[in-house]
Amino acid sequence: MVYRWVQRFALEFIEVAGGRRHLVGDRCHVDETYLKVNGTCRYVFWTVDQFGQVIDVFLSTRRDAALLGGCFERAIGRPRISPMEVTAHRYRVYPRVLDEMLPAAFHRAEVHANTRLRPTMHG
Repeated sequence: MVYRWVQRFALEFIEVAGGRRHLVGDRCHVDETYLKVNGTCRYVFWTVDQFGQVIDVFLSTRRDAALLGGCFERAIGRPRISPMEVTAHRYRVYPRVLDEMLPAAFHRAEVHANTRLRPTMHG
């Protein structure tokens, strides 16, 4: 019963909510975590602006510089903004990728600087 309700009304909710989104901010936070899907480890990457608005979410089986670059490219290209500040944790690949993709942006890499971004996963 719930499944049919979601199938029927989900697109309407998305359409109404889309009009209420504000412009993407000039500061963004990036983070990732891993979870198991059918026994296989997957990485979830997400980008959120300073208002808490989700810019992009990406699911992958690997975690490397090329993939991270693709995630940033997709996240930046979606709203067509160039963030002035990017906050990320201290994963060693972030500085290199951020310097290549966003050389003019200020990069913050502090321990737990973006932990408040963790989405609540129900399951």
